[in-house]
This record gives sequence, C-alpha cells and structure tokens, in this order.
Amino acid sequence: MPLSTIGANQIASGAVDTTQLASNAVTNAKLASGAVTAGDMPAGSVLQMQKAVKKDTQTFTSTTYADITGLSITLTPRDANSKFIISFAVWDAGTHYKTYLNLLRGTTVLHADADGSGDSRNRSTSSFVTEDNEMDVHGNMHCHSMTVVDEPATASSVTYKLQTKARSGHTAYVNRSTIDRASTEYDDRFVSHILVMEIAG
Repeated sequence: MPLSTIGANQIASGAVDTTQLASNAVTNAKLASGAVTAGDMPAGSVLQMQKAVKKDTQTFTSTTYADITGLSITLTPRDANSKFIISFAVWDAGTHYKTYLNLLRGTTVLHADADGSGDSRNRSTSSFVTEDNEMDVHGNMHCHSMTVVDEPATASSVTYKLQTKARSGHTAYVNRSTIDRASTEYDDRFVSHILVMEIAG
C-alpha cells in the first residue's frame, strides 16, 4: 500500500542533503523554513507571470500613440538581474490600409528600429498593410503578435503596455473590424492579450 504522507520522523536525519537536491543553492534549512528566494532559483526559472486580457473594443482617432486600455501590466521584479518575456496578440483595424502597434516599458518603445534620424519612415514595434477595400469593404483585420525579451536591469516596478494610433483623418479600432456589421460573417470580434513572465537571470 503506497504511503500518502511522509512525516519528518520517517526520514532519517541527514538522509537528504544539498548534494541530493537539484540545486545546491536550495538548502535543507531553506526548504524547512520556506525561505527559498528568487536568487536561489536556477537561471531560466519562471519567477512570476501576469496576464491581461481585453475583451471590449476601443476606437482611436489620434495620430499620436495612445494606450490600449486593459493591456497594461505593472510588476516588481524579484531580482534586478531578471529577464522579462513579453508576449502579446492584438487585433487591429482601420479606415486606412495601415495599422500600428507599440510595446513599451514605461515610456520606452521596445523592439523598434532606433536608426530613424533624418527620414520619415515609420519606426514601431509592429505594423501591417493591406489594401483599403479589404479593411473598409471586406472587414479584414490585422493581428499584431510577437514575443519580446527585455532586460530592464532594475529591482523597481516596471510597466509593460501596448499602444496604437490612427492615420491622419482616419480611425483605428481594436478587437473589431472597420465596418463591424452584426449581420454578416465577414466581420469578427476578437480578444487581445498581453503576457509577461519574469525569468531568473
């Protein structure tokens, strides 16, 4: 009959020591007291994870990037040497052929081309282009999906968020098509999300 519970009196004193553990950084004393910290975890361990989901729609008319409400995560790193994996999927549409998306840590845009001085080319985390009639007539949408690794090198709280914008004189939408007809299968409603994982360095 298998044992369902192993009591402390059933383990010989000293039978399990640090050499028998997967990581020598985790000692018997720490296991007994529960005082295993982020610094004790081996590199690559997931220290924490947070996810934000946006189920509603949002409309943008400004040509300046603005926050997508509900797609922001603030967390305090468990260790200053941690790396962060940020994964997101945002459904976007617009009355013009192009949609844009930025991923930011605070006010810093991540995964965007920094060599942008002297010309007017767009620099953003993500952008898509289709013909106008595909967006305005057929209800096509763009899915901005990406995984980014960030190393903020701080123990202070950090905020990761997503932003989008519209072209001049046009409108952009999140989680809905441009036409958004309720009477046809051509138009969809989607859910967007952002996921942040802190990884031990």
